[in-house]
Parts: sequence; structure tokens; C-alpha cells
Amino acid sequence: IEQNVYPAFCDYVDLYIEYASSLCASSGDDATNDDDQQDKDGQASYLNYRRTNDPARPMLQRLYGEEWTERLIETVLFKDI
Repeated sequence: IEQNVYPAFCDYVDLYIEYASSLCASSGDDATNDDDQQDKDGQASYLNYRRTNDPARPMLQRLYGEEWTERLIETVLFKDI
């Protein structure tokens, strides 16, 4: 193990640190800002989809009523970010 596995592990850790460092160095790029906006837009799209198509809605409506269910979905489960 000391002759084969440990050196491979050290190489892996070195590559990981190099990769993570390169990501940190490029965090101020415009491309990153565009990526951040795409991420936020994607999250908003996902929340809207889930808000509209929540599979638990019928069950919750039967148990707690429509008003309570819609308030739960809008303000707790799939609140805007």
C-alpha cells in the first residue's frame, strides 16, 4: 500500500488542489458572472416548475385545504430566492 496506493493518493490530492486553485483564480471573470446568472435563472425556473407541479399538492389540499396548501408551497417549500 505504501509503495502504490499512497503515491497515487498524493498525486490525486495535488491535482485536486491545483484544480481548485485554478477555479479560485478565475472567480472574477465575466464568464463566471454569466454562469452565476445562468445558475440563478435555472434555479428560478426549477422553483417555478416545482411550485406549479408539486406532486404533494392534492394530498395537502385534502388534508389542510387549498388556501393553507398554496401558502405553504409559495412561502415555505418553493419560496423565491
